[in-house]
Amino acid sequence: MPLAWGEVIPAAQQGVIDGADLPIVNILALKAYEVSKYCSMTFHNYGPTAAVINLDIWHGLTEPPKEADRRGLAHRAADGPPADRERRQYRQGQGAARAQGMAVNRPMSRPSASSRKTRVCPPTRRKFPEMWEEIVATKV
Repeated sequence: MPLAWGEVIPAAQQGVIDGADLPIVNILALKAYEVSKYCSMTFHNYGPTAAVINLDIWHGLTEPPKEADRRGLAHRAADGPPADRERRQYRQGQGAARAQGMAVNRPMSRPSASSRKTRVCPPTRRKFPEMWEEIVATKV
């Protein structure tokens, strides 16, 4: 269900939700480890950072803030390609999450056909018999 960022932690505390889709850096920044025991590293999220400013505002700035922005962007670019930065953040974030007591796991990216037949499908079919045909017919 869609939920405003500010409501995620209180909703988890109250048992309204039992999980959230957060990048590892947000899990740490929001202290989600205080309300969640588990962290699944699914590697499906990529969070690029864009530096955007209205051109009229930029031209209205004095040189010191412009230079500070340029230095910050140059430092960010020197930190390596975004994919490298993401991998570093994942590694560092996993360690930090574990240090806060979270169990960090890396689920299979996609269950094999035999695994789906023997592990995924039977329990799902038993749990949702009235929806089984609709589930099977779903195209992704």
